[in-house]
Amino acid sequence: MAALVPQQERCGGHAVWPSDVPRKWEGPLPDDWPSEKIPRWYVWWRLFELQHGRCACCLASPNTLDHDHRSGAVRGLLCASCNRLETDYFRRLRMCVHPPPHCFEDYWRFPPALRFRWITRSPNSFRHEFW
Repeated sequence: MAALVPQQERCGGHAVWPSDVPRKWEGPLPDDWPSEKIPRWYVWWRLFELQHGRCACCLASPNTLDHDHRSGAVRGLLCASCNRLETDYFRRLRMCVHPPPHCFEDYWRFPPALRFRWITRSPNSFRHEFW
């Protein structure tokens, strides 16, 4: 989706998660954060747990928190390669290299974060939104 967003309106490097952010809790994380504003660390670790520490589209380790640049909807965690390929696939510069069910179109229709309905409005701010 980033291909349709003008360069000056893109999120820049804010979607990449630093590798040294500590997890605040031990054990499983709750499905719902108790407030409207959700910390970025919670979003990352909740998806990391849900995706079993893997990219949503391949078996690599994730390092990018992916979201729709138009709506702000958080989709899931991707590795750097899939994050880059996803943009090219959206712009039809490449074919999807992942067999179903790990295809970008499947990922866009049913992203891992869909059930949480998280919206990002700034690099460090997330909230629940009911659509």
